[in-house]
This record gives sequence, structure tokens and C-alpha cells, in this order.
Amino acid sequence: SFGYEFLDNHLTGIFKGELVVVGGESGTGKTTMVTNMVMKTSKSHKVMIFALEDRLQDYGIKAVYFEMGKIRKKEGLKNYPWNNYRRNDITDKRYLGFRNQAELNLENENILFENCPDLIDLELLEKIIEKRSGEGVDLFVIDHLHYFDLLKGDSSKADYIEKMMIRIKKLQVRTGARIIMVAHYKKLDGKKPSMDSFKDSISICQNANYVINLWRDRSENSLRNTETKIMIPKSRNPNGEFTITANFNPDTNDFEFLGSGFGTDNNTIKQDRLEL
Repeated sequence: SFGYEFLDNHLTGIFKGELVVVGGESGTGKTTMVTNMVMKTSKSHKVMIFALEDRLQDYGIKAVYFEMGKIRKKEGLKNYPWNNYRRNDITDKRYLGFRNQAELNLENENILFENCPDLIDLELLEKIIEKRSGEGVDLFVIDHLHYFDLLKGDSSKADYIEKMMIRIKKLQVRTGARIIMVAHYKKLDGKKPSMDSFKDSISICQNANYVINLWRDRSENSLRNTETKIMIPKSRNPNGEFTITANFNPDTNDFEFLGSGFGTDNNTIKQDRLEL
């Protein structure tokens, strides 16, 4: 499962050997969405994160904060202000109780981190995925593609990325590893993304089974807009391309389904799957 019913209804799920590329401009929620996928999926599957952008400590700090937000929301309360939480100056007597509960909720032996303080190269990635696949890890998350050591020999970035994507696909064929890869866009200046929006090379999405693009209206009148367009411009299944509209809830750091942008609605898809 992707961890989101609105994605599973359209994409079915992530099967062995499949590659999912998630793209978006900074601040659109790429890492947030993928982190939530990990948290939801890890309830029943082993997941490994290559923490190439945030340190493990940063993941933990944010995870506890947003888990507290979910707990407090159930009681009709808003989350604590981030600044107070990060500075450790919350005086609410219930704070430690909420925090302890959040930490208990997040305890999970199915989530593994491969800390990468330096640029990681492809050879090391291959060795780790081959080893961990044999140990029962079902899903690997690479966050972000551009923290790889992309300057190998005389190759241009585009050439190296193309070779790298082919090798990653071959690695998946050998191991059956499911991989979610987060990648940056070129600067779009407010335009909606397309298949050729990825930075450095179109080959980033050529070998992908699914491409998920996140977009928010960043115009002057929409700076606080939390409505997110989740666009699927590539899908290797009969459901084809589509766009989902979701709302980002800053209190829970998660996405909530608002509607679908293509002809078949969720109930129809659910019924079709039941009949199959």
C-alpha cells in the first residue's frame, strides 16, 4: 500500500521491482508525503530510508511533533507552536504526557535508517539494497536523488543520471526491491509540472512505474494555500494518468483527500476491484 487510500484506489499499490518517483518544488510536501507513506506502510512491512537530506535526528524531532498534533487533534486541540516545541519551552502540564504518548506511538522496529553524512555513490547503494533485501526489507526510500555523487569521471550529470537509473532498474529486477525516489524539479516559476520538469535529466522518470508530482499555487494571493494537486503523469497500469486534489493539514502534517481529477470515482474503482 502507498498508505493513502486515494493513491491505492488509482495505483493499486507498490509491487515488487517497481520504482515510484516523487517530484515537486521546494515546500510542496514531497518529503512529507513520502515520510507519511513510510509511517503507514511500516505497520506491516520493513522499510529502509536513505536519509540523504535530513539527519536522523531531524526526522525524529519532526515525527514526534506531528504525532503530538494528531493526538491533540482527537481532543479538539491545536498542536503546540513549533517554535515553543523546538526551543523546549512549553509550560503546559500535559505536554510531557502528549510527548510520551507520541514517542510510544512512533516506536517501530520496521523503520531502518541508513545515515549518509556524505554524498552516496551508486555502488554503495547497490550493496546496501542487495543486503537489506535479503534481510526482508520490502521498501526503500531515497530522499533525495540529488544527494548522490553525480560527478563520476568525465560524464555529464545527465549522462550519469541516465546510467544510474538503468542500473537502479536492473538492481530492482535482481532483488525485487520496491523503491520510492524523491527528486527535485527545475525552477518552474509557478507553472504546473510535467514529465520533463525534473532537474538535470528526463531519464529520472523514464524507468519509473509511477511518477507522482506535487504542485501548489504559489502566486502572491495564494501564499498560505494548502490545497495540493497530486498529479500522476505516468502510470504503468490501465487506470492511466490522473490528478488528485488534497488538502495539507499543518497540524497533522498529512494530506486529506478532496477530490479526483479524472473520470472514474473512488467508489467505482473499489467496486471494480471487489468484482475482480
